[in-house]
Amino acid sequence: MTRLKTHTTMPLAAVVLLLALSACASTGRIAPPDPAVTDITDSMPAETTAEEDRHNMTLISMGPSSMLDLCRMLLPPGEEDDSGARFALSSLSRYVGRPDAETERLMFVRALTNALEERSEPEVRAFLISLFANRQQER
Repeated sequence: MTRLKTHTTMPLAAVVLLLALSACASTGRIAPPDPAVTDITDSMPAETTAEEDRHNMTLISMGPSSMLDLCRMLLPPGEEDDSGARFALSSLSRYVGRPDAETERLMFVRALTNALEERSEPEVRAFLISLFANRQQER
């Protein structure tokens, strides 16, 4: 009897887990941003360029996921305040534009490209595209 119970319970648990995962995926839920990213957005704009550079170095060291977190924090006008994320992305755009930062620049551009694929709001997309334009103008 125990053997039958185990064989019945395991597939049932797997089905329930798959249904739960597909429900989350179908609602378009995205994991909350890394707390370190929200700490940075909460302190933007930075008070000094040294502080801004430290934030940028932290975001770079965290990798593309931190940049994508920032992009996911952007909101269309009229919704909540997303100025911290906008300041952080603008700052990062300038930071990766410095000489000899090609690897960081490429990581940033790839994160923006991924964000553009995720976002459908015209105002958010326009802001992301403007960050590409900043990269081109500073070269």
